[in-house]
Amino acid sequence: MAEPWEMTLEEFRKTHKATRCFQRYDHNARADRQASHRMGHRQREAIGEYFYVHDFAPGLAFPSQGRAVSAAHRNVVERAIKDGLPVPVAVLVQYPDLSQLQTI
Repeated sequence: MAEPWEMTLEEFRKTHKATRCFQRYDHNARADRQASHRMGHRQREAIGEYFYVHDFAPGLAFPSQGRAVSAAHRNVVERAIKDGLPVPVAVLVQYPDLSQLQTI
């Protein structure tokens, strides 16, 4: 299996999923959102009922799973470039601004 920085975003998305977390509310905020259990997942995302985190983007939270995975992949590729690891051209094409870092 390839290392995360050697995968394209599509390959990374299939193998490294983001984790969904629920917001914790105090009593007053919970009362305001008491009917949220009747909402669908898109409505919950819209009001911020839950958020997504990713192991490769520590300390950050995202409103959608797609954004979390995209940010995590970019973070992994950027770190690999800074560490001097060989990042394939197919991956660098997805991040033109990062490919400039590798040539420096």
